[in-house]
Amino acid sequence: MKYPPPATPEGSRVRIQLHEGGTVTDVECTLVGDYGDEIAALRNDVGRQWARPQRYGIVLDDGRLVFTDVVARID
Repeated sequence: MKYPPPATPEGSRVRIQLHEGGTVTDVECTLVGDYGDEIAALRNDVGRQWARPQRYGIVLDDGRLVFTDVVARID
């Protein structure tokens, strides 16, 4: 599987849904990495079925690093 080129460049402000303690919140944050090519190179074979890799590295405004497959660019 080959991911399409990133429509959202690194450093862009994005919005994601953050799931914490049974609550879902939309948060604005910064995209710091797109790992689509690396994930595609694995061909979905990471040797396990749990903790699957996510495409995007995101830094929340409070400094936490999270990973997700879905981002919405803020224009």
